[in-house]
Amino acid sequence: MKNTIIFILTVFSIQPLYSEQMTVRADSASYKKQEGVLYLEGNACLVRGSITLKAPLVKLTGEINNPSVLTASGGVSVLDKQRDATMKAKKIEAFLKERKANAEKDVEVEYSKKKIWADSAKYDGEKNIVTFTGSCKAVDATGTFTAISIIYFMDEDIIQFKGDVSAVIIFSD
Repeated sequence: MKNTIIFILTVFSIQPLYSEQMTVRADSASYKKQEGVLYLEGNACLVRGSITLKAPLVKLTGEINNPSVLTASGGVSVLDKQRDATMKAKKIEAFLKERKANAEKDVEVEYSKKKIWADSAKYDGEKNIVTFTGSCKAVDATGTFTAISIIYFMDEDIIQFKGDVSAVIIFSD
């Protein structure tokens, strides 16, 4: 595997976003039943399981009690209280029934003194894998790693760096 480094790291998971109940708050909300869309505008906050999502604009598509797609935009922040992890991006789209999600632009994930930055990220809940792409950087106590893409295998707790990989490793005493 040319230009590949395997590195152990734990990262944010959006799995609790797929739990059974969600609480929503916003400055304003509108539900368009014929379109099957709930719009939350201004200080939108969604709490589902241990996950709290905040964004200026959130759109839930599908039946109001069974949405299939959640789209948050305008600068999104997500907190996973269970893992004490945060995620930020300009836009996040979660496909709730398929257990998949995409984060776009200025993606930042922080967990237990570890941080990952990327242009975008994709989560596959069936495989429990997160793929970060575009100008990726990971930093923790062991060093700084950069690559074109980072693949995080959540079940194995392994991160794989690919493409133009570089690292500054901090040796312990």
